[in-house]
Amino acid sequence: MTNILPFTHDFKNVRAHHAQPQTQCVQDLLKEAQNLGVEFKTTQERANQWVDVLRKSAKNAPFIEAFMQHYSLSTHEGLMLMSLAEALLRVPDTTTIDLLIQDKLDNHFASFLKSSSTLVNLSTFALNVVAKTFQTHDGTLTSKLKRALSTPRDPLVRRGVFWAMKLLSNKFVMGHSIDVALKRSKKDMDQGYTHSFDMLGEAALTEEDAEHYFKTYLKAIHEIAKHNQGLRGPGISIKLSALHPRYTVLHLHDIKERLGQRLVHLAKEAAKANIALIIDAEESEHLELSLELMGDLAKNPQLKTWQGLGLAVQAYQKRATAVIDWLMNLAKENNRRIGVRLVKGAYWDTEIKLCQERGLDDYPVFTRKSFTDLSYVVCASKLLKNIDLFYPAFATHNAMTVSMIMTMA
Repeated sequence: MTNILPFTHDFKNVRAHHAQPQTQCVQDLLKEAQNLGVEFKTTQERANQWVDVLRKSAKNAPFIEAFMQHYSLSTHEGLMLMSLAEALLRVPDTTTIDLLIQDKLDNHFASFLKSSSTLVNLSTFALNVVAKTFQTHDGTLTSKLKRALSTPRDPLVRRGVFWAMKLLSNKFVMGHSIDVALKRSKKDMDQGYTHSFDMLGEAALTEEDAEHYFKTYLKAIHEIAKHNQGLRGPGISIKLSALHPRYTVLHLHDIKERLGQRLVHLAKEAAKANIALIIDAEESEHLELSLELMGDLAKNPQLKTWQGLGLAVQAYQKRATAVIDWLMNLAKENNRRIGVRLVKGAYWDTEIKLCQERGLDDYPVFTRKSFTDLSYVVCASKLLKNIDLFYPAFATHNAMTVSMIMTMA
C-alpha cells in the first residue's frame, strides 16, 4: 500500500502520546513533576501575594483595566466584547463592520451596572441602550439594527461602537500594521522588553491569500530588521496555514514544495537580519505538518549558523512533552539551540468540538485546566534543564505558573 504521508522525520514517540489515554498521560506527568525541585508552599504564597496586590489595585486601575475586571472572560458578554474588539480593527470595509456589530451586540448589559468605576458603568449603560434600542420583539437586534445601519445615522452607530472597541482592542492588538506596532512597542523595548510579532492572519483560502500573507510577513521581517537588537530582540511569528491554501496532510507534497520555498525564503531573510522566527501553534491536526517543516528548516545547510529558529508548543496537547523531547533531539542532531515559546493553547473549544463531530472517543487535548497547568510546568522544567539546547520563552496569565517558573529558573 502506498504511503500517502511520506514524512521524512520520525514522529513515533509524538504519535504514541497522541493516542495515550488522558489518565495515563496525567499519571506520567505527575511522576515527572516530583523532580521539579519546587517548594510548593513558598511558591503558592508568592503567587497569592501577587494576586492580592493586583486585586487591591483594581479599584484605582485605569478605565480599560477596570473594564476588563468587570467584563470577565468567564461571562458571555465579556467573550463577546473581546471577540468584537479583536476582530474590529482588522475589518477592511464598513459593510462588514456593520454586520459584525449587528452579530455581536445581541446581548443584555443591564445586570453589569455594578462596577465601582463610574466610567465602566457609563460604558455599560451605553451598551445596554444600544442593545435595547435595536432589539426586536424576540429579543434580537436583527431588523431594527439593519434599518438603523441603512439610514444616514449609521456612521454614528458605527463610529461609537468602533471607538469603544478600539480602546479595548489596543489592549490586545499592538497595531493594525507592523509599522504602527513597532512604534507602539518602542517604549517597552527601551525598558528591556521584547516582542514576537504575529500579524493575526487567518488561514489562506486561495493561492492569492497565501501570496499576500507571504509578502506581509516579508515586509514585517524587513521592518523589524530596522530595529534589530539581535536574536533576543523583536522577532516574528509565522502561521503556516497562512502560507498555503490547503494546509492538510493530504497535500503534504505540495506543501513541502510551495510552502517550504516560502518558509525558507522568510527564514533566510530573518537570518540575514539576525532576528528570531517562531513557527506559531495551530490546531492539533496540523502539529506533525509543523514539525516536518520545522525539521526541514533545522537541517537546511543554508541556515546552519542562524540560531533564531523556533516553535510555539501548546501544553494543553497530550503530546506536549513528547514534542519537547523531539525538539531536543532535533537540536542535538543539528548542533543548534531552538527557540521554544511555551503556551497553554488557544483552540481548546475547536479541538473538543471537532472530535465530537467526528464521533471520536478521546481528545488530543487535556479536558481539565489543572491537567494543562501540570503539563505546562513539566514542559517548562524540561526546557530550563536543557538550556544549552533551547531559548525558552513562557506565556501564561496564571500567577502560580509564573511563580513556579521563576523558582525553577
